[in-house]
Amino acid sequence: MLSCFTAASAVLQQAFNKLNEGGWLEIQDGLGFLFGQDESFKGTALQRWIQLAIHGRNHALLLAVQETCAECN
Repeated sequence: MLSCFTAASAVLQQAFNKLNEGGWLEIQDGLGFLFGQDESFKGTALQRWIQLAIHGRNHALLLAVQETCAECN
């Protein structure tokens, strides 16, 4: 989910601002690992897509942490 936004911390801040007192925000971000009984999926477009999605997710998480840390300093 976080990889969908260019400014994840801004989206999370907006959601937080809309919460009622005692409310919470739930986010689920899955990991798209590909497993199989054999290696027939290796080198396929599906494997490449999953690799790109994981890379984008990791990059978005890193940016969100960096933005949050910058705001704390």
